[in-house]
Amino acid sequence: MTPVSRYILSDNQLQNAMGLEQAVSITVSLIGGFAGVGLLGLLHQDYAAFSLINAFMFIVAWLIMTVNRRHFKQAEAHIETTQRPKSTQPMWHDLKTTFSYVYQDKLFFQLMLLATAVNFIGTSLNGVFNVTLLHEKSLLIGSFGTTVAMFGAIFSTGMLLGSLLPMPFLSHLTTKQLLAVALTGVLGLELVPIIYPNYSVWMIISFVVAYFNAQVNPKFGAILMKRTDQNKLASVSGLLNTFALSSAPVGQFLFLGIANLISPNISWLIMAIVTLMTVVYIILTRQHDIEKVEKTTETAIL
Repeated sequence: MTPVSRYILSDNQLQNAMGLEQAVSITVSLIGGFAGVGLLGLLHQDYAAFSLINAFMFIVAWLIMTVNRRHFKQAEAHIETTQRPKSTQPMWHDLKTTFSYVYQDKLFFQLMLLATAVNFIGTSLNGVFNVTLLHEKSLLIGSFGTTVAMFGAIFSTGMLLGSLLPMPFLSHLTTKQLLAVALTGVLGLELVPIIYPNYSVWMIISFVVAYFNAQVNPKFGAILMKRTDQNKLASVSGLLNTFALSSAPVGQFLFLGIANLISPNISWLIMAIVTLMTVVYIILTRQHDIEKVEKTTETAIL
């Protein structure tokens, strides 16, 4: 879908469109979550009937795509990728070729590594958070389930507002700068259970982190589309997903393993150290900011 989106949207529409897409996705997830729980209650926990309704929703989605297929065909007709013969090379060869292509763009490659590092840390937050709640009863708001649900709702609300109502001054920050701000918030999130275990403070920081995180994703997606050749968009997106997904289980194995075997606070401390190192790296490499370099180049040309 990435090449199709690139064809449909102009450069100045990319970030807003991706922000809207993110907002719709979060809204649907929130509504779907509450609707799913409510529907299970109405069906008296009849999972077979619930599964049939779920399958029906996939059929509805297929019908929508089928009715509107002419729009996608029109877009695909202008995408060279769909007109080229499929590669007969093994998958690892395609990944290697794509990696070499991305590595040539040092600024974008650096941003990709930062995204991988963030994913390495971020995918473990929920798991370590749940383990912490089992050990630190003062952080509970009523029951364990209620606490998890409330924190999930706070984070989703922050992401939704960040997607729909960005603060004007944030538009002047680059993706790298926003990433540093978001990671600083994550650092605060990791230090709360160690220094001052209070669920109110944790909730506020969670909301702030979610809000800034919602600003980063559309910016990063827009950079990907602008700097990548249209013929390689799909493969580069696949490489990014490969990096992100491969870092997730490693982070979960490390941080969740420490939280379960030793102590949640030790896990939070190690996560905080890794996060701090990432923020320091961003600060030290601030001269290699992809958007700043582009802006400087454009000014020099003018």
